[in-house]
Order: sequence, then C-alpha cells, then structure tokens
Amino acid sequence: MKISTAALLALLTLPAAALAQAVDQKNPPPQPPLRKTPVASAPRDGTLISGAVYLGELAPDFELEASKGPPLKLSATRGHWILLAFSDRKEHLAPLGQILAPFDSAGIELLGVCREKTYVLKGFVERDRVRFRMLSDLTGEISAMYGLYDRLHSSIVPGFFVLDLEGRVRLGLLGRLPAPKEIAILALDTKEGPPPEGP
Repeated sequence: MKISTAALLALLTLPAAALAQAVDQKNPPPQPPLRKTPVASAPRDGTLISGAVYLGELAPDFELEASKGPPLKLSATRGHWILLAFSDRKEHLAPLGQILAPFDSAGIELLGVCREKTYVLKGFVERDRVRFRMLSDLTGEISAMYGLYDRLHSSIVPGFFVLDLEGRVRLGLLGRLPAPKEIAILALDTKEGPPPEGP
C-alpha cells in the first residue's frame, strides 16, 4: 500500500510540473536589447594581427573608407610619394595640414589613418576645413598590420611612414607624431635622399 500511495502522488505531481514548464516557455525571460550600432573592438576577436613594416619593402596594402571620395586602396596611390600618418584621434592628425604647402610643391600626398567612424571624419573634415584625406580604421586592423596597434589600451599608437613612387617604405617612425614641421623636414629629406638598399 505504501508503494501505491507513493506512485499515486508521483502521478498526480507529474502533470503539475509539466504545466509549470509550459507556462515558463510561454513567457521566456526578457533578453537584453540588441545594439543597433557596431561597437569598435580590438581587431577581429580571436585573430591576432601583428605586423612589422621594413624599410625598402612594399607597404602592406589595404582599403579603407575615406573622409573624401570613394574608399582608398593604398596600392592605387603608387606613382605618388605618400606620407601615411597614424593616430588614435582625428584631432591629433589635423595639425598636419600645416605642412601641405611644402608637400604639394614636392609632390607628397598626406593620408591620415585614425580610429574614427567615416561619417565622423567627413563631418570633421568639412567643419574644420581639413584639406587632406583621413581614413577610417575603426577596428584597428590596418594599424596592427603596420605595428601601430596597442592591444592593452585598444588604441592606435601614433606614427608615420613615407612611401616612395613604388609604394616602398622609405622612412618610418613609430610611437609618436613629431611636430608637423619636423615631419615635413624628415619627409622632404627622405624624398630627396638616396633610395635605400633593397632586400
């Protein structure tokens, strides 16, 4: 008789448990809202990108959204001398506009790479009348290819490269952006100096 009472109680509680589960499935717990805008993170989660750029070698190619015109592919700039400047913030690159006059006469194009959204760069360039193109490296992948991404602080390290007509690296400075006049002197001297001995 003890067995039949226990079995009867088990049978009676079974439908109640099933009913409770059914009610829980009809009202699932609320989910956190989805983000409508992407969140910038370190270069592609799980993929460690770390590059090194060497003098005399071709600069790593990339394509980034630009503040003016269509996306820019670096290899499309071959045939021109390029000063490629990196910084985490657009405001750190804007003062480089002071050196455009000597660069224009020397045939050097200035490109700035920073970790800002394209629409922010477009507004900044229009509002502050910045006369050179700024490129959006929101994920930091391109900066990492050039050895200029700080994973610890999730930011782009300042630095610049001078590329010759073939797209080869003729000069690089990593870790800081000197005063614009100093950058101009370095870039102009690099252009006028002898080519580096190739690999």
